[in-house]
Amino acid sequence: MRANLATTVLFFAVVLSAGRACVADTVILKDDRRIKGLILDEYKDRIVLSTASGEKTIFKSDIRYAVYDDEERALLQTGREQFKRMQYIKAYYTYEKALELNPDLEDARQKLDFLRSYVETKTRYDVLDTVRTKNELYGGAAGKTLVNEVREELGMVLGTDGKYVFIDEIVSNISGEDPPPYKEGDRIISVWGEMAAHMSVDEVAEMLLRPGEIRFVVERTALPELSAFNPITAILTLSTYRNIAGADLKLAKKGVIADRVFSDGPFSRAGIRAKDLLCRIGGSNTRYMPLRDVIDVIISNRGRALEVVIHRDITVWKKDQ
Repeated sequence: MRANLATTVLFFAVVLSAGRACVADTVILKDDRRIKGLILDEYKDRIVLSTASGEKTIFKSDIRYAVYDDEERALLQTGREQFKRMQYIKAYYTYEKALELNPDLEDARQKLDFLRSYVETKTRYDVLDTVRTKNELYGGAAGKTLVNEVREELGMVLGTDGKYVFIDEIVSNISGEDPPPYKEGDRIISVWGEMAAHMSVDEVAEMLLRPGEIRFVVERTALPELSAFNPITAILTLSTYRNIAGADLKLAKKGVIADRVFSDGPFSRAGIRAKDLLCRIGGSNTRYMPLRDVIDVIISNRGRALEVVIHRDITVWKKDQ
């Protein structure tokens, strides 16, 4: 089985059809234009491509196909397609192979964790069939919708702002934490590594209702009131920003994170926790910012409120599990 899968993966490593956006060296559009770059984000209907001239958003409907540069990326994209089509056994071996090539692939590791959980729970709970059956039996008029299933099982009421599905209301806390790591207004960015922007409420609800534990990422805008700490010397040291923000920052693989957050400091009071990813700070995307530049933004805004957009990884279990 693995040999056949490897052959299939190598085929997909060369060319993918228009509806299958991926991390690629070259994206070929339907008008025959070629765009070189690296895909940063993939959404339901579009991709964000990093090119020499900056980031470009390209709709999948405009893409003819894409050409890969290595087997690792081909495996990840093939696994995504198999996962979306619920070909879970094939996806399991695809992601396993990807991790053999690169043990640091977080997306592959998250999907493997989900697939293990799925196999363990499938005999007693196939959530997609269960939810669809309930909807057919009860119908929307009876209130048995996907959104209501999320309310009952996860204690969340979902809403949408057109781009993101967000947590509109928390009716029960199943996180086991007090307070819970999520709050009303948080935008759901991804579920099990699948980007959730531009999806409908029902599509996100269906992802949240998969069996086993649920891993998702929320986005939140925080406004910490930075300390007015002013060093005696003119030389700004690393310890300065820690006093101003009340946190230690660290450059990790996914970007700049809050490595430590000191209790009752500006970041803590604004709801920022350790391990949160700082994806925007002072209106600037941190994706391309060195750690030193992020620190400089904090120092230059001492004594003022600073807008910080964070991403937070969350894991919860549904009530019936």
